Amino acid sequence: MKRNKRSATVSHCNMPCCSNSNKDDVQSPTTAHLENNGQTRRKKTKNDQKSLRGKKSSQSSTQQAAQLAGGGDITHKNKQAVSRSHQKRKRGTVPHQSPSSNFNQEENDIQVLQVSEDEETSTSEKSTSSDEEESDNDEGFINFRDIISSHSNYITGQTVPPFGTTNGRPTYQNTRTVAASSLNSSVLHILLKSLAPSTRNSYRNAFKQYTRFHNTYYTKFKGSLLPIPTYKMAQFIAVCHDRGLKPATISTWISALSYIHRLHRLRNPSKAFIIKKLLYSIRKTKVSDKRHGFTIPLLRSLIQSLSKITANPFTKLLLKTMYLVAFYALLRLGEISVTKTGKANIVKLENVSFSYDKSRLNSASIHLTHFKHSKGQTAKIVLSRSKHRQLCPVRTLANYVSQISSCNGPLFRFSSGHPVTASFFRRMLKRCLVESGLDPTKYTSHSFRIGGATLAHDLNFSNTQIQQLGRWSSQAYTKYLRPSLSKGPIK
Repeated sequence: MKRNKRSATVSHCNMPCCSNSNKDDVQSPTTAHLENNGQTRRKKTKNDQKSLRGKKSSQSSTQQAAQLAGGGDITHKNKQAVSRSHQKRKRGTVPHQSPSSNFNQEENDIQVLQVSEDEETSTSEKSTSSDEEESDNDEGFINFRDIISSHSNYITGQTVPPFGTTNGRPTYQNTRTVAASSLNSSVLHILLKSLAPSTRNSYRNAFKQYTRFHNTYYTKFKGSLLPIPTYKMAQFIAVCHDRGLKPATISTWISALSYIHRLHRLRNPSKAFIIKKLLYSIRKTKVSDKRHGFTIPLLRSLIQSLSKITANPFTKLLLKTMYLVAFYALLRLGEISVTKTGKANIVKLENVSFSYDKSRLNSASIHLTHFKHSKGQTAKIVLSRSKHRQLCPVRTLANYVSQISSCNGPLFRFSSGHPVTASFFRRMLKRCLVESGLDPTKYTSHSFRIGGATLAHDLNFSNTQIQQLGRWSSQAYTKYLRPSLSKGPIK
């Protein structure tokens, strides 16, 4: 067993001078010849190993000095020397070196390699620092960090402060080369187009609402708004829910805050388990719509109250037209006035047309090029002439159009030409409600849309017709129906 272990070790070493065998083992002539040569060399090897070690160590020292002085590559030379010695050792002309001498040689090679690696590292650091100086001095180019800051400021409407580290990872680094820096302006241009204007406005409003929440409940903390801790986002969701906001609105605001965090590579609090459960809970909870819809009698009362809240004839005609068109065409507030999200969906004068039957005004058509959830589609709403002149949307709209300038632009505008704002419309509607003896907390600008959908349902409009009239693509229109409120059309 001892002999077997020794033979196994010799096979692993794979050196001819260390081979040994039993008498009973069959040996090839080549093996026997190598063993004899090994025995005759063993004595000479013992005497020559010390001198050989000194020579090789002096050679390695000389090579290191040559490497440091001239910068030559000795690794390739060492490999060639090892291969030549290995071939001579196989022929039996070079004495075998001990493992310690091999280890010393390898150690010397490693030191030389480390010296060369240190030189390369120092050289690369110098080139990197020079590239950074070159990138910082190029004022005509935008670095990548400026792209993120510019896009973030474009969304939030305010300056987002820079961050040193982002969840243990480095922030965006400046572009190293001038040629690549010139491409960053194109990257910024494409990135700004990634969000639709309506989405950008919604995200900006969400950041504004969170800023208001932060300044209200955390006035003593002067730290940065971002990153948002998980507990603050959870409290923000609770505040929005207590205000009676829709689950879809809350989810949109959380998505906006999440977008800013991902843009800056910050830890995203919306991925926390508690945030997901809160959003799931508010979506699951059914919130009853407390808004009431206008009816024909209430609509008449609102129009009659206009003479008591304003003495300007044009303002009276403007608000009367807006009330009637919003009711019969089921228009949203953003389609008749300029809101915080912009005026992308506002109805324009050039998109309104009238049809006549033998010089008699018959109907009016409103072409909507953009509306909520339009997704590139357009819609056409046809208003029919009513027998009741006071509440006829077609004749009132035609009278209003005849008194404004013919230049293109928003349909509903002041006498100065500026478009009607949502704040003005809400303020005047609230005054009309108070004058009519109605509760302003139960009636809003959306009450026109609710009342129009309810009237269409009571007039036996089909579900498809109601969906087309209100631009609904789902069964959401059923939430707007209040059949018990409608009393039918005026004859």
